[in-house]
Amino acid sequence: VICHNLEYDLVNEFGIDNYSQMGLNYLKGRLISAKLGNITILDSFNHFRMSLAEIGKSLGLTKLNFDINNKEYVTMDAWICLQVMTQARDYIASLGGRIGTTSGSSAMSVWRYMTDDEFVTGPYDTPWARRGYYGGRVEIFRPHTECPIIGYDNLGEPERAKDIRGFDINSMYPFVMMNDFPEYMMEDKKLEKDQGMAEVTLAIPTSLYVAPLVWRTDKGALWYPVGVITGVWTYNEIRYAESLGAKILKVHRAFGCNSLVRPFDKFITTLYDKRKQS
Repeated sequence: VICHNLEYDLVNEFGIDNYSQMGLNYLKGRLISAKLGNITILDSFNHFRMSLAEIGKSLGLTKLNFDINNKEYVTMDAWICLQVMTQARDYIASLGGRIGTTSGSSAMSVWRYMTDDEFVTGPYDTPWARRGYYGGRVEIFRPHTECPIIGYDNLGEPERAKDIRGFDINSMYPFVMMNDFPEYMMEDKKLEKDQGMAEVTLAIPTSLYVAPLVWRTDKGALWYPVGVITGVWTYNEIRYAESLGAKILKVHRAFGCNSLVRPFDKFITTLYDKRKQS
């Protein structure tokens, strides 16, 4: 069974008492799926983070005005859900995968099919390593900018360029996923291997305007500090910080490897090509 915004629908359909008696699968506070006897109920919102009206529009279907007692209204909502999830299931199957409870689990299924589980090495994904996992940096470095001075007029007044240029990396996460990754990890206290992860204490110059390393506070906030800090980072991040003047004061733990692999190349190139064709 498919719903869109599953928790809302279940509470309204069954009531809060019966809802709490179901088999509920939560992830980070969001209901992912539910079980009622031998029936599994999924949420299409976990694949398509948009309103049902927007999904319908993309399919050429018009969601009707809200009227819970209108059979046509309820039928259209159900039809939109069915159509989009059926198309998603068939598309994922065409790539060799199996649709899951979320877009992430579906993507994992496709990737594992494309690589025949060659790179599934669960033991390396430890709580310690996860301390070095961070999202992309989103930060305002300067609150405003001005067009650069390109000359002066006859009165000595500055003449400025008419355009301010902005730059963006197209699909940053897929771009990074096509880098080299260590095939396995072994102890490397001197950080001599090509790739790896290390827990170090280092001193970052206080003169840097843009600090190079992300650091997670005890409350989970992400800062980019200067001064002496301790954390877990990849070798590339640590070496970049060193190139800007940072000094390693102590290596607490490090694991690295010289044998490198590119586990996501086929996955990224296949899907990116399909995206360009869509």
